[in-house]
Amino acid sequence: MKQWVPTDTVDVTKLDGVVSAKFGGSILFVHYFKLGGWWEWVYPGGAEKIAEPPLLWLDPLWVRANPSVSSSPLPKKSQRIRRCKSEQLLMDL
Repeated sequence: MKQWVPTDTVDVTKLDGVVSAKFGGSILFVHYFKLGGWWEWVYPGGAEKIAEPPLLWLDPLWVRANPSVSSSPLPKKSQRIRRCKSEQLLMDL
């Protein structure tokens, strides 16, 4: 059974084809473009370059077989506006 997996724990260069990803509150079909090193949102009739999605819908056996080479023990800082906004809201308390 598939599960949501953080993108930074997977070697994305070994992904084949289109996978489902969670981006904010939306679930999208995405593809990692290996030659350019970026993510593309795939939709009927085209594709569009996007930022790295935080979660991917993958088989856990595949994830265990393909761990990320560049994963660090420290989580990446998110540059999204929502994170900054939530931090501002916590400061007001």
